[in-house]
Amino acid sequence: MKFAEEKNRNRIKSYTDTAIRLNESYHKLPMVLHDGRIVTAIELTLYSEFNQNTAHSIIAQQAEIVLLGTGGTLVFPSMEVRHKFLNAGIGLEVMDTPAACRTYNILVNEGRNILAILYPTAE
Repeated sequence: MKFAEEKNRNRIKSYTDTAIRLNESYHKLPMVLHDGRIVTAIELTLYSEFNQNTAHSIIAQQAEIVLLGTGGTLVFPSMEVRHKFLNAGIGLEVMDTPAACRTYNILVNEGRNILAILYPTAE
């Protein structure tokens, strides 16, 4: 049986409170992953600074679904930020960062156009 060739996409192999491991490399959080790659054009600082400007930069990446890993606890962005995603036709799923890491891998394996915004669970 021949299997379809898979795109070369990074998977999250493990995570800690402050970093994730993509394949064999460790990367400090916060970070943005899109289509299996780190997006360096978008700099993240504290989750409390996630605002409409950040949302605009994320929407410009044209992902189908955005996973927002808010750290160790579930914290929803402002209504204005959520409306930006809704108006752009992009799904925004808010969850803690460990859940976002697991969900990211599942959706990447399905070949979905997924973007994950991951914040550390401890600072």
